[in-house]
Amino acid sequence: MWPHSSERENVPAYKHVPAHYHWGKRSGEQTHYGDAALLLLASVVERGRFDAVDFGRRFVETFGAPGYRGHRDRATRGTLERHAAFQRDHPGEAFDFQHGADDFEPSTVSRLAAVVIAHRDDPDLLAVVERATRVVQDDPYAMAHAQCFALILRGLLRGARPRDAVAEAAASLPPPPQVGAALREALIRARERSSREPLPDGESFGEVCRVDHSFPVGWPATMAARPPRAGAMCLHAVCATEPELALPSGEEVREAVRHEIAVALARADDDVVQATRAFGTGCRLDQSFPSAVQAMLRHDGDLREAVIGSARAGGDSAGRAAMIGAWLGAALGVDGVPREWRDRLAAGDAIARDVERLVALRGPASA
Repeated sequence: MWPHSSERENVPAYKHVPAHYHWGKRSGEQTHYGDAALLLLASVVERGRFDAVDFGRRFVETFGAPGYRGHRDRATRGTLERHAAFQRDHPGEAFDFQHGADDFEPSTVSRLAAVVIAHRDDPDLLAVVERATRVVQDDPYAMAHAQCFALILRGLLRGARPRDAVAEAAASLPPPPQVGAALREALIRARERSSREPLPDGESFGEVCRVDHSFPVGWPATMAARPPRAGAMCLHAVCATEPELALPSGEEVREAVRHEIAVALARADDDVVQATRAFGTGCRLDQSFPSAVQAMLRHDGDLREAVIGSARAGGDSAGRAAMIGAWLGAALGVDGVPREWRDRLAAGDAIARDVERLVALRGPASA
C-alpha cells in the first residue's frame, strides 16, 4: 500500500519523486505488487482455485494496458514480451502462462498469499506454487523462495509459532528444477553463437538486464567480475571462454535459500534496519526474502513495527512488506493489522469481500 503522510515521517529521506517507480500513486492505493495481488485474489475466489491461464490473462490485460499507472518491473515486462511473442509466432493458439521471465525478485512471493490460503490443505500445494510462480517467473531461485514462503505461511495458518514455521519450512523445502526453460534456451543459443563475436548488426538476445540480476548468488565468481551487459549476451561471452560452465543444481539452490533462513534466524533479535541493510535492501530475493523473515521474527507480535522497521531500511520495502504482512496477518489475524491502515485502503471493500470468500475455500486441485 502506498503510505499515508502520517507514516512517511517514519521513513528517512521519503520523497514523492516524479518518474519514481510509484509516481502517481495516491495514499491507500497499491503498488504494482499489490495490484497483481488483487488480480490473483480475484482470480482465485472466482475460480475457486488457482488457475494459471485465468490469472495470466488478467495479468496481461491489466499490466499490458497502455493506461496502467503503476510500475512494470522486470518480471512483468518479460512476461508481457513473451506473451506477445507467442501470439505473434503462434496465431490462434492458447498460451499456457507457464513461461515467465528469467527473474528472481519478489513478483510472485508478494502476491502468493491467496494461493496458499486457498490450497492450504492441498497435498500438492508446492506443485500449485510452482505453477503460480511460472506465470511470471521461470526461474529456480524464484521458485524455491516462493515455495519457502508458502511453507512458512501454511505453518502459520496451522498455528505454528513464527520461528517454528520458518525452521520447518527450511527443513522441508524441496529442490527446485535446475534451471528455467527460458534460461536453458538462452544457454543453447549462446553456445551456438560462441564462435561469433560480436553478434551481427541488428541481432540481439532480447531482455537487457544487469549481470547481478542475470546470475544469482552462488554462480561462478568469474561471472560477477564481468561488466553489465544484456543477460544472454553475457552468457554468449561466458560460454565462448568457459564452455564447461556448470549451472547450479536444484540442491544448490535449495541450500542457498536454507542458508538465508539460517542467517535470518540467527539475527532474529537484531535491529531490523541494521539486519536489512546487512542482507541488502535490493529487490533480489537473496536480499529481500531473508530481510522479510528477520523483520517478521524480530516483531512477531507487532505487524506495524515489523513493516515500518523494514521501511526505514529503504530499498524495496514494498516487496518485503508484502511478505511480512502475509505472514504476520496469518499469525495475528485481521485484528493484528492496524485498523487505520485497513480503513485507508482504496480497494478495502473489495479486499474484505474477496478475503471472506477466500477463507471459505479448501484447497481443490489447480489448473
